[in-house]
Amino acid sequence: MALVTNSPDTRGVLFELSEIAVADLSSPLKTVLGQSISTGHNEPRLSTSLVPAVLSRAQQQVLTSSATAPLTLVVGPPGTGKSYTIAAAAIDHLSRGESVLVACRKLQAVDVVTDKIDELLGPNHCLIRGGKHEDLRSLKRFMEQVLHGIRVRSPLYVADSSDLRSHDRDLKDLLRQLSRMEKRLSQELQEEVSWGEMVTDQDGGFWRRILLRWQIHRLDRRRLRRPPIWRSIERYERMLQDSNQLTRQYLKERIDARVDQNLLDHRKELMRFLKSLRSRSSTRQKELFSEIDPRILFGTFPIWLTSVADASKIIPLEREVFDVAIFDEATQCDMASCLPAMQ
Repeated sequence: MALVTNSPDTRGVLFELSEIAVADLSSPLKTVLGQSISTGHNEPRLSTSLVPAVLSRAQQQVLTSSATAPLTLVVGPPGTGKSYTIAAAAIDHLSRGESVLVACRKLQAVDVVTDKIDELLGPNHCLIRGGKHEDLRSLKRFMEQVLHGIRVRSPLYVADSSDLRSHDRDLKDLLRQLSRMEKRLSQELQEEVSWGEMVTDQDGGFWRRILLRWQIHRLDRRRLRRPPIWRSIERYERMLQDSNQLTRQYLKERIDARVDQNLLDHRKELMRFLKSLRSRSSTRQKELFSEIDPRILFGTFPIWLTSVADASKIIPLEREVFDVAIFDEATQCDMASCLPAMQ
């Protein structure tokens, strides 16, 4: 007989699997296990999302699927922007008022996704990163600072809800202008292509050449009445930059306002979470976790990033406390470790 101490990672996974075995399974777990369920997610909760980034068509499809489908698989070779897409999807759900768990197989992948979110959103108070011991220490310091009111505000932070609504209207107005600009630019580009095709088309008889000349003349008159196409493209690019900047600022203002409101309404629960992080005993940590409503915690800090193995150290095992879970490098993760995150 041999007595061998399990690693802390294994102990956490085995404990959580034993808890799941006697619990009501979450909808994602039922989906993965092939059970037919009614998800209620036939369409996004909100008709629009706010992401301060210019995304490819494939990336936009990923965001749409993650907002509508119970399970989405994204496949691509290295360097195709998967980490960037994860960051965009997390911010997309954040803009919808939802919470996100990002679980990675390796801590280096956690670093990459964290950097991408910071790159898109800038320094923010919505993201909690767990994993290495220094990350847990950093999380404790962050919670201590928040609870003592030591925070760096967004440059244009406003606490008045009417100002937030005004910024919301400004952003929606700019997005409508962008939409109209995209349609107009698409039409102008198509006309430029048609003009070039007609100018180079010398085939056909006499009447066809007369018709082509008339069509060219008509397009020329239309083109001369508007700025050159490159001017329109320059204006469009400036509008995109303005939109991304305004979106980033608006999201950060909403984050700051939400943190302030939760600090006002749920300070005791956040203090318990800090105590649980400080606890050296896993039993005591579990007791403190059980006293916290996770939805308050994840409503205050909606994006959580951790390695799959470390999730149990900072997140209570409760059914569907997050709105969405994202697994980076999913094919490198073992299924047993992912099941608690899906729960």
